[in-house]
Amino acid sequence: MQAAKALDAPLVGGPLGSAHLFGMGFDRAFDLDRPIDPADEVSSGIRERFRLFAKAAGISSLDDCKGRLVVSLGLAAARFYNSVDWRRSSFGNLNRHAHLSLGVLEAIVRTLQAPTMEFLTHCVKNDLVFAAVAGPSPQKRHPAVIALGAAPVIRLVDLYEKPVRDLLDRHGIPIVSLRSSEGGGLLAEHFWGNDAAHGNLEYGKEVVRAIARLRDTARSGTEATATQPPAAPSAQPK
Repeated sequence: MQAAKALDAPLVGGPLGSAHLFGMGFDRAFDLDRPIDPADEVSSGIRERFRLFAKAAGISSLDDCKGRLVVSLGLAAARFYNSVDWRRSSFGNLNRHAHLSLGVLEAIVRTLQAPTMEFLTHCVKNDLVFAAVAGPSPQKRHPAVIALGAAPVIRLVDLYEKPVRDLLDRHGIPIVSLRSSEGGGLLAEHFWGNDAAHGNLEYGKEVVRAIARLRDTARSGTEATATQPPAAPSAQPK
């Protein structure tokens, strides 16, 4: 949201929780009239953040966001490729490590993504989602990339995102993704954030600009792609 404020973009919202939280049940958090068990720390924590989101957006539940919701759920793959387990596995191409089959990886992804898939299915079927935003590509300084190399990490990203991307594609929901073919699909250094998993303010600005282009083309009734290649940061916001 810092990028949206910097560009004076008409976006309201913010992070409702770190990516790992959305691997748990959380759907109750987004209906402010629905009670939550105080012992349910995941939904309770997200609910408190959603209260602030809802106040700023002037809504009482996500069902008030028909065609306006921009989501990133299930597209933050760092929580998946960051696992130390992958550094002990070869994906079948290094004999000194244990082989981990594609079927096992896909089963792990299905389990991790199940709550997100259920929630997103509700959102897209009720015409709430306008667009989705993929997380930043891996960085070459990330421990997983250093340990495995770029190509295996990109494979993990693709595996993790595939169920969500397939769902959004079936429903015609565009995805803003700044992945580039340069550097093996890794994030360009001028977009690196304060840590090895996040982008910086300039990265955020490019995402906001891509969302704005989607909005403008939707208003004009023309077609456009949501996927934009990474660009060098601009001196002035455009």
